This record gives sequence, structure tokens and C-alpha cells, in this order.
Amino acid sequence: MNRETAWRVFGREFNLAGCWLESEEEMAPNYLVTPSGARCNRVFIVGVLVGIEEAGSDMLRGLVSDPTGLFKVYGGRYQQEARDALSNLEPPVYVAVTGKANGFRTDDGELLVSVRLEEIAPTNERARVNWAINTAWRTVERMKTLRMAIDSGIQEQTKLTNYLKSSGIREELAEGVSIATQHYETDFNELNSIIKEGLSSFTDVEFDENELTPEITAKKSIIDLENGEGVPYSEIIEHGLEISNYDEETIEQALNDLLKKGSCYEPEPGIIKLI
Repeated sequence: MNRETAWRVFGREFNLAGCWLESEEEMAPNYLVTPSGARCNRVFIVGVLVGIEEAGSDMLRGLVSDPTGLFKVYGGRYQQEARDALSNLEPPVYVAVTGKANGFRTDDGELLVSVRLEEIAPTNERARVNWAINTAWRTVERMKTLRMAIDSGIQEQTKLTNYLKSSGIREELAEGVSIATQHYETDFNELNSIIKEGLSSFTDVEFDENELTPEITAKKSIIDLENGEGVPYSEIIEHGLEISNYDEETIEQALNDLLKKGSCYEPEPGIIKLI
């Protein structure tokens, strides 16, 4: 059996996925199909490891952030080498991760998604930037195929897959997009937003007090107050209130968004540092 492709998907899209295809055959692969049509058995991620937690007996959970969201990656006794590699890392650190997409359906129907580790290793910022650019390009490629599928007007999944393949789309992408068109109400604005967010942190931002967004307000507060040891969460909020016209709830939400994206982290509870 050929090894499955390791797909590149932004964290926000990965976590939006609600289509989990679980095979009834013991050794057959399972797939998580994302809104853009990535049919993921395996994924490749480069981001910031922002935390490591115990997650049950002999199980570790790593929190890996990209500019759009947070991946939960797990290593247990069946992934001992990867688990040991995870345990030896000290957040925050840039990491490259390869693993199996995993889905669990709760009793109320919610799909919880995660990644089961195959490999995790430290890397650098250049690799993270390259991954984000490549992931954006791959997402655009899937969106173009989605548009082709929708414009075809073909409803039946097998016929749509065959149409896409005959149009030059590779088989695994044709199958994923055909499934996505059946499962999701395609929102191209949402997908474009994910791409934009995925690339946004690699654009330098000048702090202009007359054009402070909530996130820039939170970042500027951290920079203004940073003394090398981190800044208390409450002081960031207070400073943000002083330098902007935003309310406490807005600044707090922006700060939480920065934490989720991996733009900053907590070296200890309640203390914030920029990456």
C-alpha cells in the first residue's frame, strides 16, 4: 500500500472540518475531509509549539499554533519515539510535525479533530514562513478545483470525481473536492479569510496610534511593558485601555486571539511574552 500524502492545511480550516470518513476495514485508512477538499489521512504542519500537557496515561498533548489556529497533536505508547521527541522539547519552539489526522464524534454530534504524531522535530522561522506560503498556495489550488466542481453542475459524487480527473485534476484532490461539495456549503469568503490570516503575521506592521486595531493594541501593550520576563495579562489589558478607545472585552479577545495564533505565549500562567 502506498503511503498517503501529508496534506498542508491551515489550523483554522482543519478545526472547521466536520466530515470524518472512518473505514469499516481494519487496515484501511480513515480520512478527515476539510471544507476546501483536502482529504487528509496524514498532515504536515510547521508552527510554534506553545504548550505540552499530560493527556491521560502515558499520553502527551502538544499545542502547535499556526497564524490561523491551534493544532492538538498527541503522542502515546504506540507513538513512543514521537512522544519522547515531544517531551524533550521546551516551548515556545518552532516545530515541524507529520502525523495522522484523527476525528472523534461526541454523543451530541460534534467532531473533535486532532493529529496523532508520527514525527516532530524543532525547526526555524524560515521553515514556518515557507510552510505558510506553500499551504496558502495549496489552499488556493483546492479552491480553484472547488469552483470547477460547482460550476460543472454535476451532483453525483462519482460522476463529479471522474469529471474532475478528466479535466486534469489529480485523483486524491478530485475525490476530496467531490466529497466536500456534498458535505459543506462552500464559503469562498471564509476560505479566502483563512489564507489572508495565514499570511498576515509575516507582514511587518507599523504601530500608528491613529490606526490601532485591537490586535495591534494588544501587541503594542506587550512591547511597551516588556521587561524581559513577560507582562502580566491584567497589565496588558489596562495599558490597552489607556492607549486606545477599545473596551476591556475587545482587548481581551484580541489578546486571546494572539495566543491562539502563536504570536505570543504564556511562559507561566497569567504572564505573556511575544514570540
